[in-house]
Amino acid sequence: YNLGYPVNTQYDDFAAISDNAMRSGYFTSNRTTGAGGDDIYSFEVLKPLPMGKRLLGRVNDSTHTGIASALVSLRDENSNLADTTTSDAAGNFVFLAEANKNFSLTAQKAGYVDGTTTANTMTDKVNVNVEIILKPVYVPTAKDLELEAATGLNPIYFDVDKFNIRKDAKPGLNKVVTFLEQNPNTAIELSAYTDCRESEQYNQVLSDKRANAVVTYLRKRSSKPGRINGKGYGESHLVNSCACEGKKRSVCDESSHQANRRTEFKIVD
Repeated sequence: YNLGYPVNTQYDDFAAISDNAMRSGYFTSNRTTGAGGDDIYSFEVLKPLPMGKRLLGRVNDSTHTGIASALVSLRDENSNLADTTTSDAAGNFVFLAEANKNFSLTAQKAGYVDGTTTANTMTDKVNVNVEIILKPVYVPTAKDLELEAATGLNPIYFDVDKFNIRKDAKPGLNKVVTFLEQNPNTAIELSAYTDCRESEQYNQVLSDKRANAVVTYLRKRSSKPGRINGKGYGESHLVNSCACEGKKRSVCDESSHQANRRTEFKIVD
C-alpha cells in the first residue's frame, strides 16, 4: 500500500496484524470532514468480518485439455442459481462465493454431455480449485453400426440398483461371443450406464460393476478374452430427457429410466 509516507514500524505492524485475521488496519479517504485530500485513518475490527472465497475452476475434456466458451453455472446447496460465467480460451473460470457453503457447478457446451461437480468453501484458504470434465456426445460410428448389424444385438439392460446379468440379456451376449469367434481379429469395448437416480459417485461405481459383470461373462466364453474390455460411465449419455438435477426428481416413469440402465458395444479394432 502507498500510504503517502515511507514504510516504518507502524506500517510493518499493520502488515503483520493484517495477516493475523485482520484485527486492525488503515485506509485512506477524501471525505469532506477530513484534513483535506486523501487522509489516512486507522480502524480496529470488533467482530469477525465475513470473507468470501474464490472458486478457481477449469473445464477440461477427458485428457485434461481445457475447453473454451463453456457455460458454467454455480448453484448453492438448495439448487438456487448463484452465478454464471463462461470459460476462457484455456478453459479457466472464476467465481466469487460465500465462505462456509456447499456449491454445485455445471458446465455446458454444444457437442458435450453436461458436466457437474461439487465444491465447498469451508476452508481457511482464499482459493478453492475446481475441475469439471466434459465428455463428447456419443455418436455411433460405422463400426458400431456394423457390430449391431452383424450380431443383431440391441443394448442389454439391468434392473434397478443391480449389476447381475439378467436372463433376457444372455441370448444377446451369446451372439456377441459368436461374432467374436467368427472374427478373431476383432476387439470390442462395452460401455455401461445407469439412470440418473442416486448420486453421481454412486452411479459411477454401479456402472463399473455392470461393465465388469458383462466383461467377465464374455471373457469366460471367448477364446481370446483379452480383446474384450469395458468401462462404466455412470449416469452420463442418457438416451432420453430423464435427468435428475440436485434435489429435483425426474418425472419420468420406470420404463423411461430403464432405457438408461444399459450396456452398449462398439468395435475398437
